[in-house]
Amino acid sequence: MAVKLQLMTAWEKLHSYLRGEGLADDTLVIITSDHGDVQGEHESHVEHHLCAYEELVRVPLIMRYLAVIPRNVRIK
Repeated sequence: MAVKLQLMTAWEKLHSYLRGEGLADDTLVIITSDHGDVQGEHESHVEHHLCAYEELVRVPLIMRYLAVIPRNVRIK
């Protein structure tokens, strides 16, 4: 949950800056990650480079560019 809060805080700062500069609607923002994280769901001796658990391979890809991508579109 702390990581989600950090991401939201960083996004709010970035979005606030872009709005203030008049760039929010003309800027493509992409947020992603290189890999997920296991938070105790599996044995602790398993390192992330040795396995392909769902928690590790499923990463977010968040894009915002209102001129092309409508709000609240989710693709699974």
